Amino acid sequence: MPTFSEVMDQAVLSDSSLSLNIGDDWLQGRTVYGGMQAAIAVKAMRLLADPAAPLRSLQVTFVGPVGGGEVSAQATLLRQGKSTGHVQATIIQEGTLRLIAVGIFAVDRQSQAFHAPAMPAIPVSLEDASAIPFAPGKRPPFLQHFESRIAEGAPLYSGAKTLVARMYAKHIDQGPCSDEHLAALADLPPPVAAMQLTEPAPGSSMNWQLDFIRTPAQLADNQWYRMDADVAAAGNGYSYQNCSIWTEDGQLAMLSRQCMAVFG
Repeated sequence: MPTFSEVMDQAVLSDSSLSLNIGDDWLQGRTVYGGMQAAIAVKAMRLLADPAAPLRSLQVTFVGPVGGGEVSAQATLLRQGKSTGHVQATIIQEGTLRLIAVGIFAVDRQSQAFHAPAMPAIPVSLEDASAIPFAPGKRPPFLQHFESRIAEGAPLYSGAKTLVARMYAKHIDQGPCSDEHLAALADLPPPVAAMQLTEPAPGSSMNWQLDFIRTPAQLADNQWYRMDADVAAAGNGYSYQNCSIWTEDGQLAMLSRQCMAVFG
């Protein structure tokens, strides 16, 4: 089974598009894991983005399910300014649009604005958190590519009242940190609203914004991240979930916000 880095490295590239094969080990239900879809889009964007400009923000709309097998992504440069570029990527499969993403790539600029938030304390450390072993047939296949430990939160579909999840996670892949690695990891927290359900039911991310507070160059390779996910609001079959993602030494690395459909 190829690692995440090996899958990315096997992509066939052109001037503005790529294609690669995604195995069933990356599936989440009937679709490819959303973090992998986003990573593919980011890799396509990098074909046209300024290589000196870090990825600052990523907006993803999951239009339809992306199946395993051959996946193609097409990038379009929307605008390149002096410091900031906007690049769009789409995934089309079997002639149908499945994903639209826009990345904002921008170089550092001079500014007096600065705020580095402190990571909130939680009772359970990485060392004391409960490891979640991968169980074939019982957990989505894509989870075998990550290590994860639960610090706080109820099981999904347990009828719990809690609307928070605290977890630690990292790639099993030993490859160097990249935009693609970060995007793939950041989608790992479960749909927290599903903890309130009393029986399994389908769910689906509709859109996702991921802001990169720290760039890959500022992050250690293959480190653990703490993910603090909370439901900001839920109702009418939808939930709105926020997640702060912290480094091992307490630095804010990413901010995530998703709108999810909850069928139950």
